[in-house]
Amino acid sequence: MKLFLMVALVGFATALPLTFAQEAEPFVGGGLSVGLSSGDGALSVQGGLTELLGPLTLRGALDIGFGGGAGLGIDVLYPFAGEELTPYVGGGLGIGFGTASFSLGAIGGLEYLVADNIGLFAELQPGFVISTDSYYSDGFSAALRLGGNYYLD
Repeated sequence: MKLFLMVALVGFATALPLTFAQEAEPFVGGGLSVGLSSGDGALSVQGGLTELLGPLTLRGALDIGFGGGAGLGIDVLYPFAGEELTPYVGGGLGIGFGTASFSLGAIGGLEYLVADNIGLFAELQPGFVISTDSYYSDGFSAALRLGGNYYLD
């Protein structure tokens, strides 16, 4: 089942941009996240396409936890109009490895363009986690994430 979900996420992330990406702008970036209740931290590497379908942004990320474990996630973001400062909302799905978990979350954030192709962001990521590990319980979680993006076009 885990393998099926991972293949489905990767397939979706690959096929959708190829279908709708005529006007899309690719980006790469990274960030640091901290769990607000757990204090757990992670580094992430991300990439995606802006304006994939209308104003929607598709973002995929690989997170590496400081205490071990890793995760893959895919998010869809809706940015509101903004010049240098752009607020956005969205949602996403994630799969955790090392703690064997699945997550469904919301996202709210701000990105500030410090140059034409460089943006710094801060976002809040509340979500619900389902874990198969008996040490971790299912339930709500929240994380604060800070990072940057480099726009390739």
